[in-house]
Amino acid sequence: MQLWLARDSGVSLREQLVTQIKLAIAANQLAPGAKLPSTRELARRYRVHANTVSAAYQQLEDERWIDLRHGSGVYVRTREHLSATSTNADALVSGLLATALNAGVSRSQLVAAMQRELARPQSAQLVLVEPDPELGAILVAELAAAEIAVNLIGTPKPDARFVLARASQISAVGPTLPDGAHVTSLQIRAISDALTPYLPLPKDVLVAVASRWSGFLESAAAVLSSAGLPQDALLLIDAREHDWKQRATSSAAVICDVVSAKALLSSSSRIIAFPLLSSECLSEVERLSRWLRS
Repeated sequence: MQLWLARDSGVSLREQLVTQIKLAIAANQLAPGAKLPSTRELARRYRVHANTVSAAYQQLEDERWIDLRHGSGVYVRTREHLSATSTNADALVSGLLATALNAGVSRSQLVAAMQRELARPQSAQLVLVEPDPELGAILVAELAAAEIAVNLIGTPKPDARFVLARASQISAVGPTLPDGAHVTSLQIRAISDALTPYLPLPKDVLVAVASRWSGFLESAAAVLSSAGLPQDALLLIDAREHDWKQRATSSAAVICDVVSAKALLSSSSRIIAFPLLSSECLSEVERLSRWLRS
């Protein structure tokens, strides 16, 4: 979900949040049943106070646009619930026009701004900012598997407007982005959560962990060691080394990222590949990608 917040506007940030979420629901950018970011996540992503987001969500629930489910999250109401609420796009655009006029933006200025936005080239707008090239390659591969095309860059560029970045990188990336850029946070799954179904591993077999990204190797090694796997039963393999495939296939099982897994498809060893991006995160980026292509 992408939002555009004007901090120097006469319209409150709460009102801007409410209006834009309504528009996203009406345009089906947020489908019925879709989960919205938590109050804390939305506040961090757009650098607004959590109370502002909470008040916006409360208004949207009062007006029956969303459901606030305690302990579960925030969800767009189903079609049945929305049937009693106006979801006519024309009516919502009229509301947006009224909001703009109240903020001192003329009708012609609003139309011109929307025309400029829609006329912008779309092909290069979605970029992934990731300073670690190895992790970046893994994330690009996972996004490509979901038919999401991104341009991988190490640092933000002046024309970067729709940006993907790891949650841990937001505080560093945000201030370097050009005015008007919006960041979608990529949540990296904890490898500990991904490995849990396979634990405990047999202690009498050799288990390999293979990846070009050192963070994957370090995290997996820490989890397996804490689960009681002996050090002599654990083989850490840097997939950038020329003989890494041969070393990996000498083990009973290989724990790896999706890029390394693809390179080991012909192996006789058991391949356990873990995507780093959660399905919820991929769904959000898919919605943004479809919107940019539409």
